[in-house]
Amino acid sequence: MLRTTLKPFGERGIALNKKLYGLRSQSLLALIISLAVAAMVFITADLAFYYLTENSLKKNEYVIKKSSEYLDRFETYVSENGIAATDSKAIENWRKNNKKVVTIMYIVRDGNTVYDSLLASSQDQSTGSDSGSGNNNDYAGGDYGNNDWFYKREIKFSDGIALVSLYGYFDKWIYDVSFITEIFLSAAVFYIVFIMLIQRKIKYIIRLNDEIKVLETGGLNFPVTVKGKDELASLADSLNQMRLSLSENIETEAAAVKANYDLVVAVSHDLRTPLTSLALYLDLIHDGKCKTEDEIKTYIEKSRKKVTQIRQMTDQLFDRFYLNEENPVKCEQPESVISIFDELFSNMAGYISENGFKVETDVKWPNAKTSVLTDYLSRITDNISSNILKYADRKSPVLISVAENGNYLQIRISNTVGAIPASSESTQVGIANIRFMMEKMNGQCVVSREDSIFSITLLFKLIY
Repeated sequence: MLRTTLKPFGERGIALNKKLYGLRSQSLLALIISLAVAAMVFITADLAFYYLTENSLKKNEYVIKKSSEYLDRFETYVSENGIAATDSKAIENWRKNNKKVVTIMYIVRDGNTVYDSLLASSQDQSTGSDSGSGNNNDYAGGDYGNNDWFYKREIKFSDGIALVSLYGYFDKWIYDVSFITEIFLSAAVFYIVFIMLIQRKIKYIIRLNDEIKVLETGGLNFPVTVKGKDELASLADSLNQMRLSLSENIETEAAAVKANYDLVVAVSHDLRTPLTSLALYLDLIHDGKCKTEDEIKTYIEKSRKKVTQIRQMTDQLFDRFYLNEENPVKCEQPESVISIFDELFSNMAGYISENGFKVETDVKWPNAKTSVLTDYLSRITDNISSNILKYADRKSPVLISVAENGNYLQIRISNTVGAIPASSESTQVGIANIRFMMEKMNGQCVVSREDSIFSITLLFKLIY
């Protein structure tokens, strides 16, 4: 069976955006545009230089002047050395010695070509320098008389007058200079246009570099600029996400450090009261100030209560740090809520009743399951029971209600707060521990107090 795996639309859209707006596409587009502009400049400049050069040369008759000077030197050579029009070797030797520029020259007498520089050069290359040792040239070529662009002059040779026709590339250096100038001009235009097109990206890269330096110095509150849809924008967005994550981590760590510091300070402060009382009771016993055995037993019992109070506070403090540092826990297999909570909260209600409290219940167990940690549940119920015994008013009932609230099992325990002795002031460590344990079991803990009514609500995620 043939399978075809299709990318999700979002991923295909991202890939398409990278193709359209990526740095490679933008660079290629900038290169094409720069080349097109440079080519247009080259063509325009070439036409302009050609037009200006042609008009200037025609106006100044530069080629005619140079051709005339060339033939003046040739005529002097012929006259001084008695050169015949048919002496191809002597003429060719003079041309080689005066070949500053490429020239084409032929000599015609009585309608016949007696010398052709193109033919003489080709014969010299093919047969060697000794060819054409004779003075007679038997070549009779065609008539070049129709070539009006040749410069012509009758020159007196030793064997008579002949018509010399000359075409020299005297203006070639001007066109060469023009061509080189056009190349440099086009290259400069290409560079300028290309830099202008990528200038925005260069400025953006410089800006990102400056903003990264700000991040390096700890300026996590300053956002990184995100512009465009290319790889640089993706990089800037990633830097922003990293900045926010680092900022949140630093804030969370600072908050945790402050909370722990405040907790230690609060517990240390609250430990002074029972420790002071404990030291006083022990001093009374140690110094023999108790007159009877009953007084000694009374102070020993009070000392035991203070030790128990201190132990509870240190246990809560230990639990707080233990829960803070513990790795994410894995809850137990889901079970029905009635099998998990019914016996546990029945025992808690019985324990509270045994200590002189009236307990009223309103229980409606839903037909669903949930996943918890039994150890955490035991800690939570122990903590709630301890707080009720310490802070609740025994004259008012403790209310326990169980109901289904959306996708959660809601267990609410409420009581009336009694008069709290100064020595029993709460550090809120137990409540914080309950919140931690509920969060680790994917649940919630909501605490509220209205006037003298204190309530704690535990929410457990239901599984249907």
